[in-house]
Parts: sequence; C-alpha cells; structure tokens
Amino acid sequence: TKDLQLGIFNYDAVLTKRFVSKVKNNQAYNFADNFLDLVKKNNQSNNKLIHGDISLVNILADGTLIDAERACIGNPLIDITAILENPKIKNRVKKERLLMYYMEKTGIDEKTVNDDYDLYALFNSACMAANRISKNDVEAAREYILKVEQLGSQKKLKKLRDNFIDSVKQ
Repeated sequence: TKDLQLGIFNYDAVLTKRFVSKVKNNQAYNFADNFLDLVKKNNQSNNKLIHGDISLVNILADGTLIDAERACIGNPLIDITAILENPKIKNRVKKERLLMYYMEKTGIDEKTVNDDYDLYALFNSACMAANRISKNDVEAAREYILKVEQLGSQKKLKKLRDNFIDSVKQ
C-alpha cells in the first residue's frame, strides 16, 4: 500500500509492516491502511522520539530505558499502550495516573489522549494476535482477539476491528 512506504522512522508504518508480514493476505493491507488513516486523522503528537520496544526488561530500576535499537519518531502513546496493555505489567501500573502525567507533560486534552490510546491498544492487540497466529498458537491469540473485539465496539473503531477479523479469518 502507499502508506506502508512512509519510511523506517515512522513507527506507525513500521507497525503496519510487521502486521502485514505476519498475516500475509489482502485483508491485512486493508487493516493496515485503515489504521494509518485513523492515525493521520486523530494524531496530534506523532513527532516525538519513542523507544519503540518498551517492556519490563528494557526499563532499569531507576527508570532508565535501555535496548533502544527500535527508537524512532512516533506517538508516545505507542510506548504507553505497550506498557499498559502488557498482561505482565498491566496490574503494576495505574493507567489513569500514567495518562494524567502524559496529559500534563504534553498539554494534549483527555479526549484526544483516550482516543489515541484506544486506537493504539486495538492495534497492539491485533499485532499480538497476529504474532501468536503466525506461530500457530491460536489459543494464546484468543485473549488478544477478544481485546480487539472489545475496543472495536466503539463506533470510530468498528471498521478497523472488522478489517482485523477479516484478516485473521483467512
């Protein structure tokens, strides 16, 4: 697709390339295109330096981030979503507190932050599901598919959810 050619430093494009490489069908391209369209439409804070591969193993006890070979330009909510939606981390970090801190630091309003968060949470779950499916671990993929369905029940994300479901049915 035209949007998948945006370049390696655009993390949204990198994410969609990874998804398409896992799913490998035309519906995956529809999902990727729809995601990128929503990012362009919604995103106010897309030009910041982000880690790109944040997880517990990449955060030292003092908060220092390490292992940043995937650092690039993107929306900081990509990293925040990866932390808050990770089942191993989810119950250790207070979502409201972290998002409030983010809003204070960026000046971005709550509705925009919540909309962007939901978009990246849906996409993150879709990528996790695709990764599990590509490894023939359908049982592990179910949790992420359910999350996509839950987030996709919002009117603004229904088309994205439907594109995802079509892409993994194949």
